[in-house]
Amino acid sequence: MIDSTRPDAAHLDDVATPIPVVHLELLRSNLASWAEAIAAHGVRLRPHAKTHKTVEVARMQLEHGAAGLTVAKPSEGLALLRSGVSDVFVAYPVVGEVRTAQLLELARHVRVSCCIDDLGAATALSEAAVDVGTSIDVLVDVESGLRRTGLPPEVAVELGVAAAALPGANVTGVFTYAGYPSMNPEAAERRAWAHQEARTAVEVSDELREAGVAIDTVSVGGTPTARFAAEVAGVTEVRPGIYAFGDANYGRVGATRLEDCALRILATVVSRPSPDHAVVDAGTKALAADAGLDGTFGYLPAHPRVQLTRVWEEHGVLELPPADGASGNAPGQSSGGAGQTSARVDLQVGDRVEIVPNHVCPAVNLAQQLVCLEAGQIVGTWEVVAR
Repeated sequence: MIDSTRPDAAHLDDVATPIPVVHLELLRSNLASWAEAIAAHGVRLRPHAKTHKTVEVARMQLEHGAAGLTVAKPSEGLALLRSGVSDVFVAYPVVGEVRTAQLLELARHVRVSCCIDDLGAATALSEAAVDVGTSIDVLVDVESGLRRTGLPPEVAVELGVAAAALPGANVTGVFTYAGYPSMNPEAAERRAWAHQEARTAVEVSDELREAGVAIDTVSVGGTPTARFAAEVAGVTEVRPGIYAFGDANYGRVGATRLEDCALRILATVVSRPSPDHAVVDAGTKALAADAGLDGTFGYLPAHPRVQLTRVWEEHGVLELPPADGASGNAPGQSSGGAGQTSARVDLQVGDRVEIVPNHVCPAVNLAQQLVCLEAGQIVGTWEVVAR
């Protein structure tokens, strides 16, 4: 483990693997390009901090013009207060005394809003807020295609009207998340899905306004849809999270670019038991267990033809294709056995490789710290404070 108080204490070659590394040049580029693209539509960017869970990235997002942060839990918002954030949206139902107390504690420090899709839960929030002499802004959660949380549009309107009458709840907006279930890489399909998500939220907000509820926020869109959702009139903010680091699945979909993925898991080849495969020390405890669209478990930027086909907790198996120009074994060479060689991609025991995880959010959540690289050299470490 790197001593985070001495970022120059270890050369990258001395760092024990597996460990997440962040290429700062790529991270800065991702933050800047997305901020510019969203701002071009006059829409607010409210990044979801569940992806990075770090004070430093949150601060960088705010410096790039983010209007505030999105979090999945009030405790994440509390952990990220040192970023200087002043506006936090909890994009998850706040249910139960513990979460409610955390939400009210967060509201003592910053402007807070959360989502509702149940009148009983909204009533409990209202009563808790009244008990401490405050009120909470709430956004009505609308179902727009994912079939997760959220109410059908007509029911969402009814909830918004009812919740607006509660003394400790200010219904200020509409919230939805449709994801991108098909994962089809065609941009036209992704745009169509994003537009239907956005239009659903805008239509509900219009109906609530007609019913006398003062709606000023229409919040939609994660990384696969945010840029397209921002095109729809009436949308006021989008909430991408993965865009900051990128990951292999969204890279394959086209929502981000594989070459722009800023967070990678540095791993070491620990075994080369046959010419056609190698084993690295990164498994599900470093990469998470999400399978990719192609059935693999990560992407190797320096070796794009190598496939990470199997993972256990501590092991990842790399299938090594024939080297460029080779069709298999070199003339006179055997196809297996220790100490034998073949015309394969050359990875030897002790070599280091970087692996882009399929789903970066759980991969970050598995780590205690991220190692920051500038031009390939360690320049610091960041604690994952909101695990």
